[in-house]
Amino acid sequence: MSIEEGREEVREHVVIGQYLLESLNKKKKGEDGNYNWIVSQLKNKNMTSAVMLKWLIIFKKYVTIVDDELIIKSILSFSWYSSPDSVLIDTYINYLLDLTSFHVSFINNVLTSLIKAALLPDHESESVYINIHRAIELQLTTTPKVSDNLLKSIELLSPYKMKSSSFQEVFVRCCLHISRYYSNIFNELLHLVILKMLQIDVEVSVLEHEEETLQFNTDDVAMAEEEKGCLSPRFCFHDNMEDKMADSIDVTMNVLFEFINELSYEGDQLSLDSACSLFQSFIKVFFNQICLTHKSSYVQFLIFKMTSFDKFQNVHSPG
Repeated sequence: MSIEEGREEVREHVVIGQYLLESLNKKKKGEDGNYNWIVSQLKNKNMTSAVMLKWLIIFKKYVTIVDDELIIKSILSFSWYSSPDSVLIDTYINYLLDLTSFHVSFINNVLTSLIKAALLPDHESESVYINIHRAIELQLTTTPKVSDNLLKSIELLSPYKMKSSSFQEVFVRCCLHISRYYSNIFNELLHLVILKMLQIDVEVSVLEHEEETLQFNTDDVAMAEEEKGCLSPRFCFHDNMEDKMADSIDVTMNVLFEFINELSYEGDQLSLDSACSLFQSFIKVFFNQICLTHKSSYVQFLIFKMTSFDKFQNVHSPG
């Protein structure tokens, strides 16, 4: 870019900035024509990276002034993370940091938009996830007391238990990835992962029970339908849903196994300190989450009692 082109760009930013401020002032007086035009431009799904960057530069400049909810939410809906323009990526992330610094009320909106983007299962490039998690990490490390807000956003956006395995996998990977760069909420994130797996696991058991009951009660009907060559949709639904849920639990379990190995080993050597620390985290989640499931804690403690006996622990003991 030449010096003259640079000057022209600055002049353009000044003009648009003044137009923005005038539009916000007119809106307060009930004249919202210009304001509506700005919002429509910000919501344009076909916005180019160049135009998006132009808007971001202007809003970053006036971040202390512009706190209009509709405008902010429109900016938060930008698909910035998939842009190949590193300047745009950096500008957007820095704008978010400024926004949450000057306008604390938008912290939840910012975190929710970032988590929502991170949980999309169809991103084509790994760099997209890197961009999103860089934005999340900077929010966690620079904005005071933001971790509770983040956990609420993650829990709020947790995929429904019957969503496909791709959604469940992305959710688990997202939680575990955040725990790597922000260990302050490691146990809380692990809790959310185990809770998700429990919800799916319990649903599989329910579907299995329903299928057995349905099979028992409608054996004759099913046999007659099969002879006619038309199996009831009820059986197909339960089979398909059960397979779908079982696939989800398998996928998420494999992700967690990978995570355990990654944290417990340094190369080919077991890191006893890391493994013990992770084990303690699992124990906390076990007591806080699993033991409370379906009020089964008493049965669990009977098992703990048996395994606490010294001779029971020694498999070579004749006793």
